[in-house]
Amino acid sequence: MSKSWTWLVVPELYRIEWIYLGALVFLSCLLPRRSSILSSINRTLCRLANRRRAAVLTTVLVVLLGRLALMGSLGIPRPGIADEFGYLLTADTFAHGRMSNPTPPMWKSLETIHVFLTPTYQSQYPIGYPVVLALAQVVLKNPWWAVYLTTALMCGAITWMLQAWLPPYWALMGGLFVAIRFGLFSYWMNSFWGGSLAGLGGALVFGALPRVTKRLGRARFFRAAPILCASMLLALGLAMLASSRPFEGFVISLPVAAVFLQWLLSQRGESLRYALRHALLPCIVILGLTAAMTLYYQHRVTGDALRSPYDVALKQLHVMRPFIFQTPFPAPHYDNLEMRIMYVHFAVQTAAQLSDPMGLLGSLEGRATRYWQFFVGPLMTLPFFGCLASLRDRKLRVVWVTVFLLTVALLMESWVQVHYLAPGFCLFVLLLLEGVRRIKALHVQRYAAGARIIRTLPIVCILLMGLRAFAFTESDGLAIHWPENWAYSTQRLYNREQVEDALRGMSGQHLVFVRYRYPFHNYHRELVYNGGDLPSTKILWARSMDVNQNCSFLQAYRGRRLWILDEWGDVTKFSSATEAQICDALNPIYGPNQPLEYYTKTSILRAKLNKSPADSGGNAGRAVH
Repeated sequence: MSKSWTWLVVPELYRIEWIYLGALVFLSCLLPRRSSILSSINRTLCRLANRRRAAVLTTVLVVLLGRLALMGSLGIPRPGIADEFGYLLTADTFAHGRMSNPTPPMWKSLETIHVFLTPTYQSQYPIGYPVVLALAQVVLKNPWWAVYLTTALMCGAITWMLQAWLPPYWALMGGLFVAIRFGLFSYWMNSFWGGSLAGLGGALVFGALPRVTKRLGRARFFRAAPILCASMLLALGLAMLASSRPFEGFVISLPVAAVFLQWLLSQRGESLRYALRHALLPCIVILGLTAAMTLYYQHRVTGDALRSPYDVALKQLHVMRPFIFQTPFPAPHYDNLEMRIMYVHFAVQTAAQLSDPMGLLGSLEGRATRYWQFFVGPLMTLPFFGCLASLRDRKLRVVWVTVFLLTVALLMESWVQVHYLAPGFCLFVLLLLEGVRRIKALHVQRYAAGARIIRTLPIVCILLMGLRAFAFTESDGLAIHWPENWAYSTQRLYNREQVEDALRGMSGQHLVFVRYRYPFHNYHRELVYNGGDLPSTKILWARSMDVNQNCSFLQAYRGRRLWILDEWGDVTKFSSATEAQICDALNPIYGPNQPLEYYTKTSILRAKLNKSPADSGGNAGRAVH
């Protein structure tokens, strides 16, 4: 499929979705009744849905096999943003058998976003997500397989959770919807940014809660459900939330704790003793082990068991505080311009917007739009409004209270990402399905208008899946034009990846000094990231600073082949260097930061695109676009 056709489609995906939806609803209303093919498919799905374990397994297999089928065009994702590299740093540290890393020599050249180097060298992120990445790195040799498996398990867990709240058919349909729309194509699967682990934890919590208390949801469904297994899954889900999205996880745990305690206090005699042994005790043990592991990790990283890595990063790096009602920190001293631009200039603009009433209002509108685009979209807009009719439903009261609390919590946060909502993702799926069911029940006299509208939704979803899978491959570099729920990955650092691939194909160890040229450098596209084991890493990335710092740094890491990478926005010049050149204060690499002449030589740079570093000789350069 040609790129010109793709370029016309990519920015218009939502418009295409509206067109598909409107056209199919119109046709459905004209048809006299459901087709025999659709009826046959529906009967098959009903039989499968009634086999609850088979339904959960089917959802998991759709994600596992579907993503493998797309491997030829998608491949294995590679990190491109600071959050991803931060998670991978912690995972690599765990994979090498350490809780943290000692502060490296000459560490100022290694400073990067969301990573602190004193008192130890570690990222600011919680422990949960890096643990599963580290397991995959050790066992399967690539941390992305943890994302792959966790996302599939999340989709299966949501199906299992929905079975406790909805009839089996609707639970299966909800699981398949999540598998197709989010499990295959969203950045939750196709990046290292997270979302799936917290989504899995939330699904376990709200799937286990009705099974433990035998209240809420489909009450008859729980009469023979074993409490011990359900309570262990409840505690495991809470542990996942506490170790991946602590704040949002705490917020959604409040209604859960209230329902659980209310049920526990209602028990008497033998029932109370049974509940304490089989429900409360497993939760205490699992959550206690999680708390002990977290406190030990914090002690090893920060030197204080009660001080988290995020708190250290806030004090050392950040200006913006976590919540919009907090005043910014005074700007700390930064040794690198890139760090100052990211944390001071970019953050101060955001703080100024949030401190202004109209700016805050505008930010709320932007947040609502972003959440609608990811979780609802044109396909589920009507069910979204339909679910509002369930506000008075007593069995969904705890769901609505939890969603309200989570919404308030998200609006209080200074930053917005759709995976912040992942702990409550299963609840939004539940409410959307409730909206679908209520719309389906709508009749205009004896005309089943609602059913004719709803039966088009799966068809539109499948059509869009086909369009997304075959319109183009990620290598076309156009993924940024897709919505996040249909995007293959987060942004890619193609210039860094090309240099990395070239050096991995060469023998020995390498040290790459990165120089940014302004005003062309995009501060969101940082290149200096490293793993946890700096002495043995094949490629060490460092910032080019003054001659004394650079010379001292390369002497601390002797035995590596030296390279200079000059980055001017979309143009990168990559060249080899010697120790004498790096330690020469008169070397042009320490000259004025004025790269305009390089933009006048684009044709020359493009001609060198395919020239490898090994062929370029001592000081020859390579341009990467």
